[in-house]
Amino acid sequence: MIINLTIAGAGNILTLSDSFAGYAGEHQATQLQIVTQPAWLTPYTRRAEFSLADATRSRLWSDVLPDGTIQLTQALTIRGNNTVQIVWYDSAGNIIAKSSTAIYMIGASINALNEIENPLPEPMGSMLSRISGAESNITALQSDMTQVKTDVATALDAFNGLTQGIPGTVGTLSQLTVPTAYAGLPIDVTANIVASQAGTGGPSPDNVRPIVGVGTVRTARAGKNLIRTVATTTNNGVTFTLQSDGSYLLNGTPSGTGYSYLRVYDNMLYAPKGATLTLSFNNPNVVSGVSLVLRTQTTSVGNFGAASNAASVVNRVITDTTTENLTFFEIRVAVGTTLTNYYIKPQLEYGSVGTSFELYNGIQSTAILPETVYGLPATPNTLNVSNGLLTLRSAYQTFNGTEAWTLSGNTGVGGIGLFVVPLNANAYNPGVSVMSNNMVCNMYTVLQNTGNSLTQMTPNTCVLRGHSSGISTSFYLAASQATADDLKAYLAAQATAGTPLTIVYPLAVPRTLTVPGFTIPALPGLNNIYSDGGGNTDTMLSPFGGLANAVSSLATRVSALEAIVLHP
Repeated sequence: MIINLTIAGAGNILTLSDSFAGYAGEHQATQLQIVTQPAWLTPYTRRAEFSLADATRSRLWSDVLPDGTIQLTQALTIRGNNTVQIVWYDSAGNIIAKSSTAIYMIGASINALNEIENPLPEPMGSMLSRISGAESNITALQSDMTQVKTDVATALDAFNGLTQGIPGTVGTLSQLTVPTAYAGLPIDVTANIVASQAGTGGPSPDNVRPIVGVGTVRTARAGKNLIRTVATTTNNGVTFTLQSDGSYLLNGTPSGTGYSYLRVYDNMLYAPKGATLTLSFNNPNVVSGVSLVLRTQTTSVGNFGAASNAASVVNRVITDTTTENLTFFEIRVAVGTTLTNYYIKPQLEYGSVGTSFELYNGIQSTAILPETVYGLPATPNTLNVSNGLLTLRSAYQTFNGTEAWTLSGNTGVGGIGLFVVPLNANAYNPGVSVMSNNMVCNMYTVLQNTGNSLTQMTPNTCVLRGHSSGISTSFYLAASQATADDLKAYLAAQATAGTPLTIVYPLAVPRTLTVPGFTIPALPGLNNIYSDGGGNTDTMLSPFGGLANAVSSLATRVSALEAIVLHP
């Protein structure tokens, strides 16, 4: 009779089961076979030891062959209170592990009768080895517990900020400082879209100022450094070689009579009017023929020669006071200047203090809007860049003389005609039966006095008048024409000339459209984010994603701790 043995468990405390279904009678076993054992025990020598519960309390033992066979030297009578152990030894004869059909304790086996039989002391070498292994595992456990504490602290920090998030500064440019734990999370970016007016001065029939809407919105994010890197290029005899660290190696001499340059367009060189910027050369070696240039389309904002930039971090503070935003950056080499492996690490950053160099890290996307939109400063249209939701809070309306204009009466100033026409859509008016100046007009000045009496209107002014419902349905115009027909004829002529009367006013009920969204992942540290919709750029980083990441990491560490088994 052959009985198959299965050994399972971790460490040196193992369990043994056999294929013998029960002990209803006595059976003569001539061979035992180990069919399964933990893989880590494979290198060690095995020996089978038997304890027979007969009158002699005898023990038998037999070596286990490599294939798991235990060949008995005599038949073994199987009874319910006999025990068998498989013992593993190392090359020095030290016990590595034991198995038992009963309960295993160090150096002893307790059989079914709970009697300790032949205690076998464990060799001291093996004991020391096991203690050393336990110490190693305790060290690993302490390290894991430290990581768990960090994850818990991160999760709590994220949870505490969950309701409010981390807001960026408010402005055309928004700056958002992101903790390292939240790097990579998407930034919620909202571009406020506001229409602009061409020209200067107050609008009038003699000074038509067209209202310019927005058809695309570009959104960009960069870190501290605003200057995008460009590929290696050769210009007029000088080669500008881009290095992996963001620097450029300059070699050569300008040919001919013109200077050589490397120019960077279409980047994060955005500066709101009056912004303070710091430009850094990041090379202490002086070469007078090399300069850095910031320009708008028509004006040189700053031309900074290397002779005055002899420092590893150079603070050249400039203020953009031009009427245009910065459009490109240039490294310029003057005629007669010969360069051999001269390097520049250009950095442009907001503020008045130059800091250590940071490689440009920027992304950008342009949303094409389904229609040209016109926002008002008080009620801008908004584009949620992340999910593509476009919310329109204003309406654009032109007049060509075919509308239902009527003469309402004369104003109180100069007896000028007061005309009224229905709006295409109801306008929002925060007051009740008052006039609203939250609008833009290209040909007439919007009345700034928001009282209730139309007699306030002066020549060449316009206004929205509210109703008790809190909305405006009519547009009032104080014009010089004597009759409604005269006004219609004038408006028709203006439309034919390409300058129709145009207004933008707030909608009582906003409408929504969608465009493809654009995910902007957060950088660790400073994030510079801007949009060119004409209004502010609002940013917010929700720590909810940070909380989710921390909890996930915490769950992983707890699972790892649960799997730790203290064995050598």
